[in-house]
Amino acid sequence: MTETKTAFQTVTEEVNKSLIQDTRNDDTKFYKFADDAPAWIDKAQVSLKCHEALDDRFPDDWVYEQMYFITSDLCNYSDVETAEAAQDAMGDIADGLVDVYNMDRVKWLALDINNAFLCDEAAEEFGWDKDTMKEQGLYGLIGMGQYLAIERIGNALIECIEAEANERENTEEADD
Repeated sequence: MTETKTAFQTVTEEVNKSLIQDTRNDDTKFYKFADDAPAWIDKAQVSLKCHEALDDRFPDDWVYEQMYFITSDLCNYSDVETAEAAQDAMGDIADGLVDVYNMDRVKWLALDINNAFLCDEAAEEFGWDKDTMKEQGLYGLIGMGQYLAIERIGNALIECIEAEANERENTEEADD
């Protein structure tokens, strides 16, 4: 018996399959949207909205990489059939994507000047006091900033996916 996918799941898979890894002349690997990605991805400005969820940076290899991993995780969660379920899963997904090693966290912080501001925002949003500082230290704060960034990218992706899924459902209803 084949399992019927929801429009949200189908669109999520489209985004994930459209994000491909490529290699630059200096052998660095990066993610981008494939040239043959569905037209709606460009029309909906998925990339722009994910970048704007953080600040005015564009383009940013790290953001594209997170878009790939977020959509991969959403595809792997069998119970994520709707945008609401995806929003519920974002906390776990973001937590799983935060760099584990301190050196990687420092590299992320250095990628963009605005990452420091994301750390400041995370401290405000999640709470950062003297006890937390003693327990987690600076690397913990950077991890919180990275978590916030991933969560914002994920939320922007989910909004784009939901809009396209709703458009398809409305088109199907109109055709019936």
